This record gives sequence, C-alpha cells and structure tokens, in this order.
Amino acid sequence: MSDISKSEAFQQSAILFLAGEMPLAERAAFSQRLTTDSVAAAEFTQVESAWIGAHVAIEHADRAVSLAASADAGARWFGRRVAQWHVDRLAPTKVASPGKSAKNLPIWTWPLAAAAVVVLGLGIWTLMPDTPGTLISPLPGAGMGEFPVAMIDAREELWADLAQTVDPSLGLADLENQAAALSVLRDEPAANAP
Repeated sequence: MSDISKSEAFQQSAILFLAGEMPLAERAAFSQRLTTDSVAAAEFTQVESAWIGAHVAIEHADRAVSLAASADAGARWFGRRVAQWHVDRLAPTKVASPGKSAKNLPIWTWPLAAAAVVVLGLGIWTLMPDTPGTLISPLPGAGMGEFPVAMIDAREELWADLAQTVDPSLGLADLENQAAALSVLRDEPAANAP
C-alpha cells in the first residue's frame, strides 16, 4: 500500500472515530494506536482540527441563513425522497406498450375508411374498358384498349413459333390440346375444346 492510500485510510478511520460511527472493538484499537504512535497522533490532530473547523463553518452558515422550513421537515422530506428512490429502483420495469391498435381508433374513422374503399372501387370500375378482352395499355403512345406495336409483333412471332412446333405424328387428342393452348394465346375461344 502506498503512503497516500495509507494516509487516506487513516483519515477515513479518524473521521469515523470522531463521528462516533466506529465499532467499539475498532475504536479501542484506534485509541491504543493514537497513544503509542506519535505520527498517527499528529495526523489525527490535523484531521480533528479540520473536522472541528468544518463543523464550525457549517453552524455559522446555518445561523446566517435561516431555512425556509425546519431542519426536521427537511430531514423528513429527504428521507421520503430516499425511500421513494429505493422503491422505484426495486420496482419491476414496465414493458412498453406496442402502441395503438385498430380497436382504439376513433369511431368516426370506420365510416370514413368504408367510404374511401367505395370511392376507390368506383374509380377503378370507371377506368375499366367497356368491351371484354381489351386491355388498358400501360405503355405511353398506345390508346385505350390497344396493344402497342411491339406487343403485337411479339405475339405474332410466338404464334408462328408455336405453329411450327406442332408435330403431325401426334394423336387427335394431343392436337386438340395444342390447338386449345394456341387459341388461348391468340385470345380466340377454342372451337371444340373439351
């Protein structure tokens, strides 16, 4: 242990001795040390003078400025605060709530949501083409219900490729199945589909 830490430990023991908070067995051993060790007695004298000076200064400050309430009321208030701090520290922590659920929405939001769904449905319904089988073109430059030229060319090429792959050695049922598949691709109803 270094000299500084020994000195600090001695000063702490001296303050406990002066405050009367040292256990009786340690108090007797500390008194015995002060009577036998002159260096410890000199250091104790310095700690004692600092202790007395601090108490005199505190008493002087207390007399100069009066408290708004009595010292007993302040002690009770501080004691309650410390007790509450201990209760709060030992209390179980609360789990954060996940937030508002749909059940907690105000009552007026339900009819508003239903009206929004109806308006959205009517808007989509009015944009649908009048004739079945026509599509609304997503590409710019194509009119309502018209395929863009690139899509028409791709469908014609697909039709030509599929027509070339038909194997004449297939049976009648296989040919009818291929014809039905090809007619679906051409958007033509199958004539004799099973």
